[in-house]
Amino acid sequence: KLKPEAEVAGDGGGDVEDTDDEDFEEEDDDEADGRKKKKKATKLAKELSDLVSYVQSVHFESFAESFQSGRPYEMSSFSEGKMSSLSSSSPAEFIDYNKRQLSRIYPAGKRITSSNYNPQQAWNVGCQIVALNYQTPGDEMDLNNGHFQINGACGYVLKPEVMRSPLSHVDIHQHDLIPGVVPMLMKLKVISGQRLPKPPNSGAKGEVIDPFVVIDVYGIDEDNYRAKTRPIANNGFNPVWSESFRFLLKFPDIAKLRFSVLDDDFVRDDFIGQFSLPVSSTQSGYRHVPLLSKKGDSLPGASIFVHIEFETATSLEKASLFDVNAFAKSFSKLKLKPVGIPEADANFHSALETVKSSCSIRVRLGLAVDDFKKSCGLSSSAKIYDAIQACLIQAQDGEISDFLEKENDVAKSEGGR
Repeated sequence: KLKPEAEVAGDGGGDVEDTDDEDFEEEDDDEADGRKKKKKATKLAKELSDLVSYVQSVHFESFAESFQSGRPYEMSSFSEGKMSSLSSSSPAEFIDYNKRQLSRIYPAGKRITSSNYNPQQAWNVGCQIVALNYQTPGDEMDLNNGHFQINGACGYVLKPEVMRSPLSHVDIHQHDLIPGVVPMLMKLKVISGQRLPKPPNSGAKGEVIDPFVVIDVYGIDEDNYRAKTRPIANNGFNPVWSESFRFLLKFPDIAKLRFSVLDDDFVRDDFIGQFSLPVSSTQSGYRHVPLLSKKGDSLPGASIFVHIEFETATSLEKASLFDVNAFAKSFSKLKLKPVGIPEADANFHSALETVKSSCSIRVRLGLAVDDFKKSCGLSSSAKIYDAIQACLIQAQDGEISDFLEKENDVAKSEGGR
């Protein structure tokens, strides 16, 4: 039977209905003589029916009512719009609800072209059955296929412990760290590509592609990122990017990582290939990422070569970055309402820009300090005094020149900070 703590793969074409135990009879037309023949009534055994009916569909009233009278075998259906509204207004209550009962999400009826919504928002609050239009390829289906690659691709994925435990209370919209979740710093370097094919139906465009890589991270609001490399002109066989990126993840257990390769074009960038997977399934080190077509088929020989490194963000410096990062994001969207006094409006505007700049400097400074500690052979939780002392010891041992040369190479490869 389905368990509330798991997520299940599903498409938008199937519905779970209650099974009545009443007798039924069917009729069909006899085209030869136009007469109707009544079939023999068939009785359904209640014991057999109970085996078939895993869940009981119930109408959702409210989280409070479900908490009082809900049963684990009951399931409610939510349209994508209803799910989005509840996950935005009551994320903690939605997560608690999905610890006890099942929820099924289905695409809105207005999607007459069978387009899809982003399933990540439903996974963020622990929804178990997130139905999509499987017949329509795209980013959303790529995420779904990547999400269910784990656990042997059986279509059954266990949710993180904090989203299952009755003792935990998770609010994915809070700016502080989530209790029971270890934040991570993911360092990713896109090195090169191998045997990248031309986009489909690109015969009239030209002979050689100009590929670039787009990296998308999907998760809770604070863990959504997009980064991309520069395009490499006229090289689809072995383009070299050698570009590094950093992603600070507050809830890495439910985040997804998507690589996509596109052909740079003046009018529209053409899709070449992609690969999606959960961040929790990503291995550290040098990795070849195989590319798949838009329909999910393998592209023989096509891959990108990357280096991935994870660091546990347990130090005070990295933990405080989340508050600063969220503060900076909120300020980036903030617009002050004029008070009508030109001098005051000018002062407030100037102060706001200063705060935005300070937040950005604070984030970059924290990352630079952690890099300095690591270069000195210490963990990110070490004190800055210990790092300086270790640096002086290296200088006395004659290793300072090698240390500075290594730091200079890193700064050049990452564009400097």
